[in-house]
Amino acid sequence: MKILNVGYIALAPFIGGSERSLQIILLEATKSKKINPILFCPAESPMYEWAKINNISTEKVALNETDSFLKVLKLRLQLVFLFRKYNIDIAHSNQVWSYPSLSLVPKLSNTKLVCHLRDPINEDIDWWLKVKADALVCVSKYIQDSLKSNYSAYNEIANIKTLINPISEHALANAKNVEESKIAARKKFSLCQSKITFGFIGQISPVKGVLEMLEMLSYCQTVDWQVIIAGHDTTKQQDYLLRCKAFATELGISKNVHFLGFLEETEDFYHSIDCVIMLSKEEPLGRVPLEAGAFSKPTIANSVGGLKEIIIHNETGILCKIDSLKNIAETIERTSLDEYDAMGINARRFVEKNASPSRYLSNLHSIYGKIIK
Repeated sequence: MKILNVGYIALAPFIGGSERSLQIILLEATKSKKINPILFCPAESPMYEWAKINNISTEKVALNETDSFLKVLKLRLQLVFLFRKYNIDIAHSNQVWSYPSLSLVPKLSNTKLVCHLRDPINEDIDWWLKVKADALVCVSKYIQDSLKSNYSAYNEIANIKTLINPISEHALANAKNVEESKIAARKKFSLCQSKITFGFIGQISPVKGVLEMLEMLSYCQTVDWQVIIAGHDTTKQQDYLLRCKAFATELGISKNVHFLGFLEETEDFYHSIDCVIMLSKEEPLGRVPLEAGAFSKPTIANSVGGLKEIIIHNETGILCKIDSLKNIAETIERTSLDEYDAMGINARRFVEKNASPSRYLSNLHSIYGKIIK
């Protein structure tokens, strides 16, 4: 099959899990010699500068300017023009939110359409996918099942696949000098070297269960622990972040809680911890347990959504229910550092087997090939 020109459409107002997954796809595509990737995103998106730095072709497209009919029409016509300019074979929307901008493409070009489904799905999906895609890519079986239950045209789409997000080769860190890396990372973050160290990384928002995590840790009386919280509250007022900080003080555990803010590079975060805690109330997949596994770190997670697909209970991590925070605390008190290390080794093996970027791109290329034929 010829080299495919694939246009990746990304709103990407910030770099989150969806964007990190796209970065891996773009980098792997440039190495594969099977796909020629072109990124289409807003000029103010951090993905635009990232693409330039990494020598990935990119075009500024105002995907975020949709507050009037004329702007929407201009955006859609611009995409059609650019697809013709680059001879785009496939337009791949990185999330459902940017997919409607492709509505004129089937009428005005020969470009095939792919939409990546990375977020929770409800009955609104019919509106977002009003124009039928040639293929839909789901990040988990949980998302694919939700799609089947809510999308009226599900049976009309021939290519619907589940692909677990890839983890970069760089993140699949060398296993040597693990202890040295841990010591250096803890020193960088001013952490105690001897305490069992938990970590949370991601958006600091109610759905991620950060308040619940803090309350749960306050019940851990027989474990000498500390926790680092990396990420940012994306709201202007920072209300939830402020509540978390105040709650840590109220619980009397603030000396053990370290808020790091947003981290551009996450390696030292994973090096410094013994285990990730992820008490999300809803999670389409959960990229963090895969990233943690790449660094041989297990995850304690709420048993919801796609998390159940990437964490094997008592093998690569611990699945629990956040309706009983004291029970989770009791589990932590019974778990030794050696047990965290053993689960971390298993988590690494799981990631190597299921989330390698080369395997991911091969599966994605197979999907592209089917719709081109």
